[in-house]
Amino acid sequence: ETAIREHIQAQLRAQGRVAEVIKLRTKAGREKQCRLYIEVVQLEDGPHAISHLIDLSLSAQPQHGHALSSNDQQETAGELARAAARLQLLADASAAFAEAGMDEHALLALLAQRTAEALDAVCFVRLPSDDGQWLVVAAAHITDPVIRTALGTLFGRTRIAINSQHPTAEVFRSGQSLLTPVIPPEDLQKLLLPELWPVRDQLPLSSSLITPLRAHGEILGCLVFIRHTQKQAAFTQDDLTLAQDLADRAGLALINAHLYRDVQAVQRTAQQAHAQLHALITSLPTGICYLDRELRYQLVNPALAAINGYSPAEHVGQTIHTIIPGISTQVEPLLRRVLATGETIRDMETPGKRYPAHPDSYIWLLSYFPIPDPQNQIAGVGITITDITTIRRTEAALQASMNKLQAALNSMTDAIFITDTAGRLIEFNEAFATFHRFQSKDECPLTLDAYPQIMDILLMTDTPAREEQGVIGRALRGETCTNAEYTLRRKDTGEAWIGSYNFAPIRDGGGTIVGAVVISRDITASKQAEVMLRQSE
Repeated sequence: ETAIREHIQAQLRAQGRVAEVIKLRTKAGREKQCRLYIEVVQLEDGPHAISHLIDLSLSAQPQHGHALSSNDQQETAGELARAAARLQLLADASAAFAEAGMDEHALLALLAQRTAEALDAVCFVRLPSDDGQWLVVAAAHITDPVIRTALGTLFGRTRIAINSQHPTAEVFRSGQSLLTPVIPPEDLQKLLLPELWPVRDQLPLSSSLITPLRAHGEILGCLVFIRHTQKQAAFTQDDLTLAQDLADRAGLALINAHLYRDVQAVQRTAQQAHAQLHALITSLPTGICYLDRELRYQLVNPALAAINGYSPAEHVGQTIHTIIPGISTQVEPLLRRVLATGETIRDMETPGKRYPAHPDSYIWLLSYFPIPDPQNQIAGVGITITDITTIRRTEAALQASMNKLQAALNSMTDAIFITDTAGRLIEFNEAFATFHRFQSKDECPLTLDAYPQIMDILLMTDTPAREEQGVIGRALRGETCTNAEYTLRRKDTGEAWIGSYNFAPIRDGGGTIVGAVVISRDITASKQAEVMLRQSE
């Protein structure tokens, strides 16, 4: 083997040929004479060495070193010419597959055509379906009018279950080619799918060849070749070898097309995601920016740019000391802390202006967070900034209103309380605590369902008031009333008094009841005076 390899390498360097008889020694130690012929041919992809070795041990042999006879030379030359033609065919096919580019459909059609023409046969290319359950026809080349007429459009609708016993499925699963030089009549129905049985008499199939379409150890599909005896010879082992060589070259081109398709899909997805993210960042009312480790702006959205008084493009590459000189010394330690520790600093409330020349003051809510690189190292800092000025001003105004309301409530001697629909006390004054015989507001339960444990509420007939008869139950049903009288009695002290109630429901803008407001006062003394007056009369 070493000697032959050296011969081949020498001829590739010399661009020449050699023809001689050599001795080979077998592993068992027996010597035999062989005829070695090496010729270099030029193909499109460069020089190729074609070597041909013939065992002369069973024939009359020339002596070692003697020249070959004229007949031997002609025979060898013919064999080498056929080998060269085969190499050229494979090289041409590889070039054609490469020229098909990344168009998978064009590549499959070309594959079917080239292999069918090379083998003088009908060719079907079958690939797995999207769900991985079937082998479907992805391309076909049928030049034979008999078969084309018989099949019509049937072949395009046929499919083979991958887990079936069909020969094509078995080749796909095993990755091993299947050569059937002569198809026995009893096996013809097994080879044909049920959809083709009605036309099997019009398909004079006699020889079949199935090869896997593979690349890098992956089975991509199958090539199915058929011939019929009326016009064509049976497939041979040489046909099988040629078919597999063509399939392997096509497999590499096909997997490259798959990879290109997948890369394109990933790129489209990434581009779409990037576009969506860009649109989101651009349209957000919250200011967003990204600073690198040198605290230079790399990304700024319009909201933040407006706050700083520069365009987004004017930010890029500038440091915080250039863009926000007035507060950069306050911000820098926070940014450095994030870069050093990876810590996120959330919701820092900071007063300031939109930009130095702006007359109004604002309140900002800022967060600082680390931005990792692909190796999960901190590459920079992200900042979000939200204008909460309106929120804080509204809260302040609301608090001022609540303070005024509370002051007004506390200045009144009547007990006033407001509840929601769940019976929770929303507001009540000090007079409410006094009316219900508590020492202070702090002693008052904040849910009305706790009060029946503390005191009884009676109708003026001295019968207990049911929940729906109480002032809150009536108000939440939409009733408005003045001077409704009830007797209250503390369970701990036994003290009793009479209360006069005015109440009404609270409705929202849509008219839905959302709570109740109640005003009550202790009228025990006036009731006693009325009794004494009647008695005196």
